[in-house]
Amino acid sequence: MRQLLTWLTDRFGEDDRKGQLIGLQLTHQKIAELIGSTRVTVTRIINDLEKIGVLSRKGRKLLFLAEGNEHWNYEI
Repeated sequence: MRQLLTWLTDRFGEDDRKGQLIGLQLTHQKIAELIGSTRVTVTRIINDLEKIGVLSRKGRKLLFLAEGNEHWNYEI
């Protein structure tokens, strides 16, 4: 998940005043298929990353928060 989000941010990230906006509207199911996981697991990881301040949702898009980068150590 970390590698995918980092790649998406590098490839498709748009500068936002709070961080990098991933301008793709990927569903949790599509993300799960890309990383070989389940939709439920992806939803849980995204929710956890929001709680620790790494990600935020902006509509159906993900915002990778600049100030959250130092907290980017997630374990399942």
